[in-house]
Amino acid sequence: MACPATLCHRYGFHAGQWVWRGHFAGNATGVQLSIQGGFSFGYSVFLNTHFLGSGQGSSHSQDGVDILSPSFNFTQDQLHDGDNVLTVIHDSTGMNQDYDINDEHKTPRGIRGYRLLGDNGIDFDTWKVAGNFGGENAPDTVRGPYNEGGWWFERAGAHLPGFDASLWNTSCTPYQGRLTPGVTVYRTSFSLNIPHDADIPLAFDLELDNAQPHRVLIYVNGWQFGRFISSLGPQTSFPVPEGILNHRGNNEVLVSLWALNSGGARLKKLELNKRGTFSSSKTATVSLVKAPNWKDLRA
Repeated sequence: MACPATLCHRYGFHAGQWVWRGHFAGNATGVQLSIQGGFSFGYSVFLNTHFLGSGQGSSHSQDGVDILSPSFNFTQDQLHDGDNVLTVIHDSTGMNQDYDINDEHKTPRGIRGYRLLGDNGIDFDTWKVAGNFGGENAPDTVRGPYNEGGWWFERAGAHLPGFDASLWNTSCTPYQGRLTPGVTVYRTSFSLNIPHDADIPLAFDLELDNAQPHRVLIYVNGWQFGRFISSLGPQTSFPVPEGILNHRGNNEVLVSLWALNSGGARLKKLELNKRGTFSSSKTATVSLVKAPNWKDLRA
């Protein structure tokens, strides 16, 4: 493997998802990668928009698989005469803790190693990485540094209240999903009108799916309040407290669907359900948490 120079932390990106692009010219026959993202992380690899493959780590008890080293062969129809782009998307399931006092918390995240295959000694010309908007100087100091990652929709601020999605396709739903590997983003809005004297906890419910593995992010009024791995779980219910969710007014929700297999994926279930109904003669006023919108952070 070549020198591990593509680590997220070196570029000021420490959480969420990342998009790597390695550029090369020539007739490479394949690539070897070593990708580390934490227990049960996921990755997908593309060459010039051609899907090469995906993988996921694992986790159990205090152990699991947090680094994967796939190899992919290229075909001539996947290569260009000039610049070729290898795209790697992967997420992080957080930094390790130093449970056994062995410096495990220093384990990095990113592409630990890479090597183009072929007889001519070809190598990548450049690598580029996209992480959260602003990196270590992210402007959203209210929601905090773990709220966003490096997907395009996060960098563009599509998850934020006030984002203009008027040009987005309106004839698709996460129940239809996508037929190919990759990421699709869905945005919707709805209003609630829950009585002042009622305490009704609400949660987004999803369903596990091993046949079509996918990974989901749920943003509610700009706040990330759900991160779902369909083949792992175990969490399938994501409570959203009043104050983040507007119980008496409009709400803007964004859901991202990352399909890992060649057949794509769809959501079997995405419902906002109540966890109980409690009423009292004593009313309580819960205001929305004051947080910046799209205009404040991206305009």
